[in-house]
Amino acid sequence: ARDAITDGPPEDSAALAARTGLTLRPLSALASAVDSLISGGTPLHTLRDVRPYGGSVDSLTRGAAFTAELRRRAPSPVLRSADAQLDSLRARKSDAELALIRRAADVTSDALRETIARIRPGMPEYEIQARIEYGFRSRGADRPGFATNVSAGANATVVHHRASSDVAHAGALVLMDVGAAWQGYTADVTRTVPASGRFTPAQRT
Repeated sequence: ARDAITDGPPEDSAALAARTGLTLRPLSALASAVDSLISGGTPLHTLRDVRPYGGSVDSLTRGAAFTAELRRRAPSPVLRSADAQLDSLRARKSDAELALIRRAADVTSDALRETIARIRPGMPEYEIQARIEYGFRSRGADRPGFATNVSAGANATVVHHRASSDVAHAGALVLMDVGAAWQGYTADVTRTVPASGRFTPAQRT
């Protein structure tokens, strides 16, 4: 494809056209351009919105709204989803991508080890969370890759519990489901440790 739509200012569009060799048209021309393709029988492929950090896809984004309206006017087979093809491409990682994932995992593991060594009975969940996230950022991570889950005691039975002011009492377990994001790639590590430093026989089992 040598044609693209942009909603940037004209000076940015000119620079983008020069850099990419694309013919650019304003966003206001999108609907008529798509209608022209549909009337000519050209198959169109759509991609769902990428989920933003820390949340779900917003059904009211401009892209989602445009696609929903388009589906009402141009049902398949003219309008096809390319989500499966994109997912298959994302499942295969290049050596460069694998290196980024390994770096995210290393940062996550190092921050977790450092935090685990400092957990003491009576420490609030939010403090443990803060120590983990400080460990991410102090090692150069972009941010947490998802909401940091720190669950003490019975809170660990709540799926995706968010760290609160509840404390890790002596004898309780602390579950941490965390991951650092490194240049767009995220680790995901879960560890459960005793707040008092040693597992009881039942906890170890």
